[in-house]
Amino acid sequence: MGLRKGWSRRVGRRLAPLGLLVMVAAAPAPPARVKAPDAQAAFMAGNYAEAYRLIGLAIAACRAPASQPDRCLDLLEAGTNQATAAGDALTAERWARQALALARTLPDRGEEALVMVTLAGALIGQGRLEEAEALDRQALPMARTALGEAHPFIAAIQNNLALLLDARGRHAEAEPLHRAVVASVRATQGETAASLPTLLNALADNLKGQARYRDAAPVYAEAVALARRISGPEHPTVALALNSLADLQQTLGRFAEAEALFREAAAIDGKALGPNHPLVGRDLANLGALYLAEGRLGEAETQFRAALAIAEAADGKDHPAVASDLGNLANVLVQLDRPEEAEALTRRALAIDRKAFGEDSPRLGGQYASLAFNLEAQQRVPEAEPLRRRALAIDKAAYGEAHPDAAASLSSLAGNLSLQGRYADAEPLLRQALAAQEAALGSDSLAVAGTLASLGVLEARAGRPAEAEAPFRRSLDIRRARLGEQAPGAASGFHNLAALLELLGRLDEAEPPARQALAIRRAILPPTHPDVAASETLLARILGARPATRAEALDHARVAMAIVRAR
Repeated sequence: MGLRKGWSRRVGRRLAPLGLLVMVAAAPAPPARVKAPDAQAAFMAGNYAEAYRLIGLAIAACRAPASQPDRCLDLLEAGTNQATAAGDALTAERWARQALALARTLPDRGEEALVMVTLAGALIGQGRLEEAEALDRQALPMARTALGEAHPFIAAIQNNLALLLDARGRHAEAEPLHRAVVASVRATQGETAASLPTLLNALADNLKGQARYRDAAPVYAEAVALARRISGPEHPTVALALNSLADLQQTLGRFAEAEALFREAAAIDGKALGPNHPLVGRDLANLGALYLAEGRLGEAETQFRAALAIAEAADGKDHPAVASDLGNLANVLVQLDRPEEAEALTRRALAIDRKAFGEDSPRLGGQYASLAFNLEAQQRVPEAEPLRRRALAIDKAAYGEAHPDAAASLSSLAGNLSLQGRYADAEPLLRQALAAQEAALGSDSLAVAGTLASLGVLEARAGRPAEAEAPFRRSLDIRRARLGEQAPGAASGFHNLAALLELLGRLDEAEPPARQALAIRRAILPPTHPDVAASETLLARILGARPATRAEALDHARVAMAIVRAR
């Protein structure tokens, strides 16, 4: 219960940054009437802070927009994108609005549509997704009228809309747009279009967001194969596709396959871009998250520290990408039982995002949730409650009460109240979160499975174990159907059910799921993982309650004790 919200290796430039994908569908960039070559070179080298500084100087030098509107417009558009990359979302918005005002003085409505999409990207950087969606929807018919349906920019706007809908949890609504963009690019540019692997990757991400893993896997594989054929085997586009495929394998508990793919992606980016490029930092963070899932905490810390060092060097110490890496590192430090160190990092990340995005940004909601998680790990549960409530208020204001992120924050608040023993306060919140997730994501989504498990835990803690069985069984059924029998989520479901049946005194029924949980965890996790120890301990208790199996119980207890001592 009280699952943490806010840590993500995908935040900032982890994989593809939504706010910078304006032209991802291979629409040609606006004519380069005037360039800032030094800024462009710094940007391509991954030195985003220097690129941002240089483009700012060029914009400041553009003193007469009325006499040279094309020049100033180009600089403002480029500056908006680089300000977003530099983590200065407020300046990005200011420059984008200046560009839009300038574009509206020109006769070309296609130019105006382009700048509207650029402004939408700046708003995305602040988490203002509803406003960004409205701008993209307004720009689409304008661009169609000015440029024609076959123009690549039309597909670019549709792609942005699809990504926005995904970000807002509306995956089913986004899927037709993703498919339309892929079809359009194939029809107009052919199978060698440079953007096609990225677009296929986005479609696969959409399917993964719907927990349609079997559908997503071949699309990811196609994206990898196309990227290799179009760009060559050692191009960063290949690394992007490999990262996404690896993430799917990790979700399914195929950790060895995921690690090989993540390492291949890191090798490609390192060779193509150099060891200190931000995309290499992304790859290291991905490896760190994998190690964290496997319980390889020391290795995870090493990867996260390396990713943080790259981000600080490339972006500066106050960039939101740095905040994301601070969050990742804090997460592993909590699990290494170093919560005070983690708290300092989390508070630093919160300060960075507050300065960059403002107090009401959804990014702040994630940071408040992360700080609450840290305080809960230190047993400072009442102190964490107002942070949980603040995160929930931000998510409701940004997304609406029915959004999955708001539901996740509601579930986390319920978890906090449950930890305080306030079960009567927690239960209605948890049921409200469950209803919102079922409505938004479907009754068989993994988010629903997680909330059902939390509900089962609450019922058991509240002294109503018999009422916990139904949500535990339903949660397990969803995880088995979605993830397969050998995934970590399925193991958790088996473990929860076995522990409940033990509590109810139904030992004969408890033994099979306890053995299943242990078998899965032994197969996919390192032998010293705490989840393995938990399953060994549970099975030892179940077997130890019956004289005929006490000898085996002692064996499992010894293994569990050895794991605890080793850690």
